[in-house]
Amino acid sequence: MFSIIREVLKTGIKLLTELFSGELPGYLYTCCIGLALYILIYSYWEKRAQFTAGSYLKNLLIETASHLIAWIVAMLIAKFFAGIIDQGVAPMEDRTYYTAGMLMVIAYDLSVVLSLITRKLNIKRDAGEISSFLFGLGLAYVIFLLAGEYWFAELTMSQPYLITLSIATAIFAALFKISQREEFG
Repeated sequence: MFSIIREVLKTGIKLLTELFSGELPGYLYTCCIGLALYILIYSYWEKRAQFTAGSYLKNLLIETASHLIAWIVAMLIAKFFAGIIDQGVAPMEDRTYYTAGMLMVIAYDLSVVLSLITRKLNIKRDAGEISSFLFGLGLAYVIFLLAGEYWFAELTMSQPYLITLSIATAIFAALFKISQREEFG
């Protein structure tokens, strides 16, 4: 248990150091800005009914922290699967995992948006959970393919690695939908 916490803290400190020192590629900063805008909008959307500056700020800080932790965990998942799948990704360096983790977080967030839409449309609970999984799977796979082709030409990700990361993202999207079931009945 402590080794997991230590690894998360070590990875998080290294990520934050490289992020704030300006050492990361420009596309990661673009993704961070897009994610920050998403967090601003999502935080307001969650608290719009009882909007106060204090509740918005609290929700904004919680969302920012949870997205940072999600990025770190996604990086560790990407690194874990790269160690399991032969020639899954090249080059095997931290920036590769930063990119893969960011893509997983983006795909997850888009799956959350779909999950919220299915809740508004009163889609049956089981169908909503399955659709969240399938949408997360397809969306993550497409994002990895498009990003690899257009943004990250220096990265090479094998098909089994892409599919494995897509499945991991889809599982997290389905878990989010299941957690909503517990929260909203």
